[in-house]
Amino acid sequence: MFDTCCVRETQDQAWRIRIVGVLPRGPGLFAMVFDQEGRRVLAAEIPFGTHTEAKPFTLTVPADGAAQEYVIKLVGQQDNFTGIRLPITDLPFEVYRGRYFAIGYPTAPGQLRRVAFKLAPGMKFAAQGHGGGFRILDDRGEVVADSVKDGPKERGALFEPALQPGVTYWIDPPAIVYLGTRDPLCLTFDPDRWFAPSGKLDIDKLRWWKGLGQ
Repeated sequence: MFDTCCVRETQDQAWRIRIVGVLPRGPGLFAMVFDQEGRRVLAAEIPFGTHTEAKPFTLTVPADGAAQEYVIKLVGQQDNFTGIRLPITDLPFEVYRGRYFAIGYPTAPGQLRRVAFKLAPGMKFAAQGHGGGFRILDDRGEVVADSVKDGPKERGALFEPALQPGVTYWIDPPAIVYLGTRDPLCLTFDPDRWFAPSGKLDIDKLRWWKGLGQ
């Protein structure tokens, strides 16, 4: 679970949101897409039910004359969020941004529920893991920090390991963890898809709900 999904084009094109997974609860999810100027370019329902690899549910965002970044907001109940598989677009860059995340249990034998991230220049990592601790691994899979062994013992204190900007790290929870960070973090399951949103759109001030009742 995440707050917003941020994606980036490398060229102007039509692109798709592609939903695969089981959304068990009606009415499903509602998707909104905003361009980097904050204009809503898509608002559509995603029905509940089973959407397979062979027959996914798709939404198309049309080409608009500019290669740019977009923000995707999904609204719905928790078990519908946790039912979808990531990534959800066919664009080359896709990250999950926010300050609060739920990283769940593996859903298949041998699956690793690790998520990758980088820090932008000047940014420091500061987080709490509720429900369980977590380790931070480098790109070789070696542990560089452990919130249980190395983190503060005071209740409510943030874990602030010394991490380097621009380096790929992995958050490795032994079980389910609810991660809260001081600053917004961008996560991905595929480091090749990671990017830092440019800031052309102030996502935290995006009034994504405005006009939905009309």
